[in-house]
Amino acid sequence: MKTRALAVVALGVVLVSGHASGQAHEPDPDAMKAFAELVQAHRARPALTVKTTIEIRIEQGGVAADPRTVEAEFVFGGGGVGVIRLRGFTCYVGGGRIV
Repeated sequence: MKTRALAVVALGVVLVSGHASGQAHEPDPDAMKAFAELVQAHRARPALTVKTTIEIRIEQGGVAADPRTVEAEFVFGGGGVGVIRLRGFTCYVGGGRIV
């Protein structure tokens, strides 16, 4: 599970970076240090909890829907298990299953 969680974080960093594939750029030393600290903190603890709030807005052709705020909590534990809490639902993940 640790490998999966780190892979998700790494993928997120790659997707958010905004650089096209194949374009070389120098890594940001501060970002590299922060990522190394994140990895060390994750490995030092039995679980990692991430809480986030996002606002979802939809607009097309000048017409916009009311924005919705969504809060989520992700808990990644050792042994490939985790808990996801989102919009009043709680999902337990582990052993290749979502319960």
